[in-house]
Formats: sequence, structure tokens, C-alpha cells
Amino acid sequence: TALPILGKWNAIEERSSGNSLKSSKHRPDVTRPEMLEFTTNMTEGTLTMTFTETVNSSSLNFSAFRLQDFFEASHYYDLISGIRQAEDSTEVVLTFSWDDLNEIKRNTEIFTERTNSWIVFSKYAISDMALAPNFVIPVYNLLIWGVEKLPKNHL
Repeated sequence: TALPILGKWNAIEERSSGNSLKSSKHRPDVTRPEMLEFTTNMTEGTLTMTFTETVNSSSLNFSAFRLQDFFEASHYYDLISGIRQAEDSTEVVLTFSWDDLNEIKRNTEIFTERTNSWIVFSKYAISDMALAPNFVIPVYNLLIWGVEKLPKNHL
């Protein structure tokens, strides 16, 4: 097969596995994913999160998420479990467990409207697809957890 490069046709040389070429440079993925936005559907019991890059849905850690009433929370709920979607994507849908959904709905101070729907999470919430995974950039409520209470490896 030949490909045009700068107006010239260059043949692609076939190589066998014993005659393969080694990469001259390799730059591993070191970019951490960041959450861009999230939406909830309390009728369906879902939390949809959009990230800056494809994330590994099987790495989703429910207990790393806290739903709260404001960025300076006075009411909150820490997720326990749920169902994660199977496919990896920039958009991940988390379905709340029955128990979590009931507790969130029981707490009339959180996630009843847009103004009291805030989320915080640790870096262990989810990671990207890299061979050496990059954890998500965390979003913390330092007024509840306090900087002095955060393990250094959480930032």
C-alpha cells in the first residue's frame, strides 16, 4: 500500500513480528480526568457525570462520593453502593442503590432542586484508562472534612 506524503507516494514496508520497530519515544498518559458537570434524575435514581477524558467505569468507587446541600454543606449523604454502567466513556451513569436512593429522598435538605444539589468526591472516585491509572481530580468540602483530616494521598 502506498500513501501520499507531501505530494510523494511512499510505500509502506511490511514487517513481520520478528522484524518489528521499537518506538523511539514513549510518553505515558499522566493527565488526570476532571469532572466537567453532573446531572441527576431522582425519578430514575441516576447520577450522570461528564469528564474531560474517557474514564474506566469499573473503577467507580461509590463510597468516594458525597451528595450535599451546598458547597459549605450542613446536610449530606455518603453513597454506599449502586450500579455502574458497563462501558467506559467520558459520560458515566451511576444508578443509586435502593437504600441510597431512599435515604437521599428521605433527606429533604439535599437533591430536591438544583440549588441544593452539590457533589464532592475523593481522588479515588474514578480513574482513567491509562495502563498506570490516573485518578480523578478531587472535589472536596474542606469545611466538613477539614484539611487536617484529609490523608495526604487524597489530593
